[in-house]
Formats: sequence, structure tokens, C-alpha cells
Amino acid sequence: MPDVPDRVLTAANVHTDNFSVKFGLAILLDYTFFNQNQPSILQQGVQDNAFQVRGNLTFGKTKQTFGYEMVGDAANLPQTERLLTPFFKSRDIGVKLVNTAFGERATWSVGWWNDWWITPTTWNESGQQFGGRITALPLWNERSHRYLHLAVAARYNGAGNDTLQFRGQPQTNVATFYINTGQLAANHAWHLGLEALWADGPFTVLAEYNQAWIATAQGASANGWYVLGSWMVTGGGPRPYDRKVGYTRRVPITHKHGEVELMARYGQVDFNDRDVQGGALKQWYFAANWWATRRWKVAVGYGTVNLEQDDIVGWTGLLLTRLQWIF
Repeated sequence: MPDVPDRVLTAANVHTDNFSVKFGLAILLDYTFFNQNQPSILQQGVQDNAFQVRGNLTFGKTKQTFGYEMVGDAANLPQTERLLTPFFKSRDIGVKLVNTAFGERATWSVGWWNDWWITPTTWNESGQQFGGRITALPLWNERSHRYLHLAVAARYNGAGNDTLQFRGQPQTNVATFYINTGQLAANHAWHLGLEALWADGPFTVLAEYNQAWIATAQGASANGWYVLGSWMVTGGGPRPYDRKVGYTRRVPITHKHGEVELMARYGQVDFNDRDVQGGALKQWYFAANWWATRRWKVAVGYGTVNLEQDDIVGWTGLLLTRLQWIF
């Protein structure tokens, strides 16, 4: 595919002695096909096949320091969509401090976020968000072809107006919220996240586990996890690991016609506990990614979702296609 030279795109950035501005843009064109059984339709209604054009131009907001799916470059992950979205929030107004340790074999980050000054709420009504993440590289090959990443993260999720809500979609951004707790009377929730990423040449294994303790009247908890494996069929190396931030970057293109990647993921998210009944789902997802250039990607994936909610178990199948260009 024809690509835009880096020098043209970087010319839009601004650098002075006092500040710098770096723009980022990702354009994603998705189409999702749904196939549901009757219990799934009773739970969520008919999910309509749909196009979605997704693009983000961000300035002044930072990512919260929780969850590899969120902290990392979402458009460069093997999976087409995230699974553990009920456990984290993407970008907020706040302050974040990031640094490395032990010769860039580890990173740490801490932050505080609160959108009270751009929303119609007072300081006392707003929810304070605190987070921290520590990563380590116990195994590292200097040529970046083999490494093991481990991380632990914590998050304090303060309630706005003494209510919290957790919700998430099933592997596509055009579906309804299959996981949805509704507004919960809760003061706060504590989140714990564990990450492991192993890469060896064309093979990668990524796993995450999230746990939430929700301060409701009965003290409910929730959890979610997934295990993902990917294989670069064309023999390309793994995604280069950025030791300054603790996650991987864009797929390196070593062949004239790009790189082909096959991936599979299984995961579960459970928000059914005590006075929290937001649903419990199990998901399979398989995809083929063609990384045509450093900026162009074409993906086709198929997933199944089993949702247990209100004593009903529903099944949804979905076929997701994507055309992506990244600045």
C-alpha cells in the first residue's frame, strides 16, 4: 500500500524552547456482523450489523496507568478490540509521572486524574482517580527478539456523587454494553492488575488479570482475565519493546508485502457478585492481521460471546473487519 513519508507527518509537530506539541491520529474503519440466539436477543436486543469510523486526535489528556490494553498502543495490539474495558478508564485530565529504573529494565508511573473542572460537578461531587504501575523485564535480549515483561498496577476509583458504574462491550465497539452494572451506590472501588507478556521471534503470549473490590453495601467484587497468543506467519520479529514506557510499539515490517499475523484469545469478565449483577461473559476471538505497512492494517476476526445475565445465558457470534491507518 502507498504510505505517507514520516518527514511529511512529523512536519506538523511543533518544538520550541518552552514547549512541544506532538499530534497523533489513528483512523479505523470497522464493520461488524452479528449472529445471536434467542436468549441473547432477550438480554441485549438485536445487535445490528454496522459500520464505524473511529478516529482520535488528543491533546492535553493522559492515559491512566492501569491495564496493558489501555496503557499500550491500542491500534498496534494483536487483538482488534480490548476485553477488560469495565476495569479501566481511558484518558482523563490529570497529572502523571513516569520514569525508568535499573538501567531501563523496569519502569514506574503514578498519576492523579479528575475532570471536575470541565464537567458540571463540584470538587466534592467528583470522583478522584489515583493509579500506579510498575513493570519489569526479567528476561531481555539486546536484539529485542526475546523478552519477558511482568507488571503490577493498582487503581483507586473514586465515586462521583457516591455512585459507580462498570460496563463493557463484547469485542466490538458498536454493540450494546453486555457488561453493565447500572448505577451502584458505592463510595469507591480498588483495582488490581497483573500483566505478563512473553515474546520470542514470531511468537507472542500476552495475559492479563484484573480484580476489583467495590465498596457497595455488601462489599462485592469482580474479576476479568484473558490469555492471547499470536504468530507472525511471515516470520517477522516481535513487536519492539519500549523500555522507557513498559509496553510494545508498532509491528516492524520486514517483507515487501508486509507481515501477516494470526492470533487467538480466550477471556472472561464476571460482574455477578452479591449486590452487583452486571453480567458474566466468556469470549473466544480469532483474527488474521495484515500489517501492510507501518501505517496500514487490514484485519478480519471472528468471536463468540456467552453472557450469563438475569438467569439467562445468551450466545452472540460476531465477525469484525477493520481497515486502519495510523499517523
